[in-house]
Amino acid sequence: MKRKIREFVSIGVLFFVCAFFADTVMADDTSQQLLEFLKTEATPISALLPQDITVVDTFEQGLGDPVGEAQLIQGTVLVIHKDMKTAYTLKKGLSVYNGDTVITEKKSRVSLLMNDKSSLSLAAQSKMIIDKSFYDSANNTRDTQLQLLFGRVRSVVNKVGSSPNYSIKTPTAVAGVRGTDFALVVAPAPVKTKSTLTRVLSFFNPVSEAHAILPPVLMTAVVTGTGSTVGFSGVVGAVTVVGPASVAAASAGVAASGAAFVGAAAAASALGIVGPSLAMLSVPPEFE
Repeated sequence: MKRKIREFVSIGVLFFVCAFFADTVMADDTSQQLLEFLKTEATPISALLPQDITVVDTFEQGLGDPVGEAQLIQGTVLVIHKDMKTAYTLKKGLSVYNGDTVITEKKSRVSLLMNDKSSLSLAAQSKMIIDKSFYDSANNTRDTQLQLLFGRVRSVVNKVGSSPNYSIKTPTAVAGVRGTDFALVVAPAPVKTKSTLTRVLSFFNPVSEAHAILPPVLMTAVVTGTGSTVGFSGVVGAVTVVGPASVAAASAGVAASGAAFVGAAAAASALGIVGPSLAMLSVPPEFE
């Protein structure tokens, strides 16, 4: 009996040691996977443009006053005003409005300069809704709420007043700004991503995994620039504070992961790929 207890305790200790070892050894690998996830253009799991929308090569104003304008555009970028069934072709200098849905096609991107002097760079094959973007210059206040439904966006947020009041929601997470420069990506989670528990169980039972066909699970990842901080949360769980030059992620139905520091150079590289600076954006990007 005592022998069985000792064996049970030994197995338990080995299990937790392996779990700790897996977390320690694979932390850097997980951070690198998130960086690659942020840099990669994903194929949408469904059409970004609804079937009942008609695309025209003209432009009409949206509802209310403009909240920003297109600074630079590459490829084809479409905008759908709120409660409309027409997608207009967005060109440089044209305005965007509250309620607008902005869609970038393959090999396309757009940089928007908002009224509060913040900028948004939307990468190829992305879809974003400007739920609300209000800026009161007289009182130096702002209230910005965006939705990134799919794809990648880089946001450089201009400091306004004492409270940022700037957030981006995705299907699996919410990012509340506490700093200036960050990027988000919404795409199917990498199939090879495993939990620590899965890795440990695989260690004890190294049997080939079944090749089951599973529906894609969306994941949101965030990377912050130097001097930037973002409050990042999944649909459940507490807020993760993502400090400067760090990454974090949240999949559908789970809490956000802890933040992992990746360094200024790695963070800057990911940010630059998601949304290059305006000077770089004027040069045609190299697409494979």
